[in-house]
Amino acid sequence: MAWLERYDWRYDLFPFDAPGDCFPRNDRFVALWQSKVVNGAVPARADFQMEELKPWLGWLTILEILDPVAPRARFRLWGSHLAELTRLEMTGKTMQERFGEGSDATHYNAADLEFIREIVTRPCIGLAAGPVDWDIPDYALMSTVRLPISFRGDGIADGIISQVTVS
Repeated sequence: MAWLERYDWRYDLFPFDAPGDCFPRNDRFVALWQSKVVNGAVPARADFQMEELKPWLGWLTILEILDPVAPRARFRLWGSHLAELTRLEMTGKTMQERFGEGSDATHYNAADLEFIREIVTRPCIGLAAGPVDWDIPDYALMSTVRLPISFRGDGIADGIISQVTVS
């Protein structure tokens, strides 16, 4: 059962050891992240080398959580395919700096922000999927797996690495 269904999107939460078949479009990416989990601690951002992320690089986002309650976050990476798809370059920007406090052009809404908060505070694996409502004729559906990471390297979630797939 979904954690939340809103705006025609489904949001699911999974434990760290969820099997790959829970993420059919993201199983290899989730397996890489799971290989970095040691004794239940959130993997450090530094645990991921660019070479091992290469298969997904254009479709990745890395989000540093500045305030988990708000939540406020800065995109440390906004993949090149995502920049082309959304016509936005978000690397180095916060959602609030670019678009104000509410829903923004990246189409993050209240449900998305609550989902991000849950992934970081529980922590857990998140999977969101739903229709793309941008004016992009080639794609109809988007799926994003969100995985907590630690920028500080202390095993406590203060970031999220995500892989986006579209169809």
